[in-house]
Amino acid sequence: MKMTIKNSTDYKTTEWSGGKTTELFIYPPDGDYAARRFDVRISSATVEVEHSVFTSLPGVQRKLMLLEGEMKLVHKGHRERVMRPFADVDAFPGEWKTESYGKVRDFNLMTCNGAKGRLSCVEAEGDTDLLMPEMIGKEMIILYVIAGSGKINDHELGETELMVIEDYSGETIAVRPAAGKQMKLAVSHLAL
Repeated sequence: MKMTIKNSTDYKTTEWSGGKTTELFIYPPDGDYAARRFDVRISSATVEVEHSVFTSLPGVQRKLMLLEGEMKLVHKGHRERVMRPFADVDAFPGEWKTESYGKVRDFNLMTCNGAKGRLSCVEAEGDTDLLMPEMIGKEMIILYVIAGSGKINDHELGETELMVIEDYSGETIAVRPAAGKQMKLAVSHLAL
C-alpha cells in the first residue's frame, strides 16, 4: 500500500451560488472538475442558503453525506428524504434534478468513467481495525478526518487531514485515536 497525507494547503476552495466548496481529492491527479474531466472527485461544501439547486452532472454518480446540520433532499420525480449528519448517505445520478433545503456542511463523492465508490462514516472511540469489502478493479481508500486526531497505520493525522491509500488489496487499516479522544472519519472506498 502506498499512503499519502494531504492537508488544507493541498485543497482547492471555490465559491458557488450557495456557499463554498473545497475539493479534497481528484483522480486522476491532473483531473479538472470545471472541465468535467475526472474519474473521482471528493469534496466538502457549505450550503449557506436555505434552498439550493444542485449542478446537473450527467454521467456522474454522486454520494452525499452530511457533516453538520440537517437537510431535506428532493430528487424531483424520484424521491425525497431528510438527511442527518453521519447517519445517512444518499446515492443518486448527477443528471437528476436535485434541490436541497437547509443550511449544512456536506461531504461528496463523485465517480464516473467506470470508477465506482462507497462512502461511509467511521467513529473510532478506541483502537479500531478497518477491513474494506473487496471490490473489483484497482482499489484506493480515502480517509478524511472529520473530527479528532490520532494515527492511521502509524501516520499522525489531525482534523481536516486526508490520507490516500493507493494499491489497496484488502489489508487491515489500523485507526488509533489520540488518548481519550474519538476520531470521526469519512471513508471513501474506490474501484478504478
